[in-house]
Amino acid sequence: MKRKVRLVVSLFFGTIGLLIGVLYYHSTVTPLDRPFFLSDKMETIIATRVDWMCNCADFIDTTHYKTNPVTEHGDKEFFFIEAAQPGQHWNREHFIKNRYVKLTGRFYIDKGIPQEYELGQMEDKPDHAKVFKFDEIEYLTTDIKGR
Repeated sequence: MKRKVRLVVSLFFGTIGLLIGVLYYHSTVTPLDRPFFLSDKMETIIATRVDWMCNCADFIDTTHYKTNPVTEHGDKEFFFIEAAQPGQHWNREHFIKNRYVKLTGRFYIDKGIPQEYELGQMEDKPDHAKVFKFDEIEYLTTDIKGR
């Protein structure tokens, strides 16, 4: 009889602990949310930012689109960017009028949340997406095709 009571109490507290852990993971940025594996392939891309008014991946590579990358895209084609050097920040205000940046760097192989989001941040944890780690950033007024 005592064994059954101990087993039920253990299962109850174990389930409560697991539930708290799952809720914490889904509401807080943790080290498990970071991408780990950086690609060996160095790329130069022209990207623009789409302001979704949320904490989500909002950059898109414009080099593969015929007319308008903002309307021709698929939802899984958006990515985050992060600087390779600590303290190297990018100017969010540059994108107010749908401007472009030329980025040189590498994509992470796995999806995640960039370093910009601090560990323990509790508000609107974004979904995992591709992350582009840039070494160089050049601000452009139009993309290569003159759009």
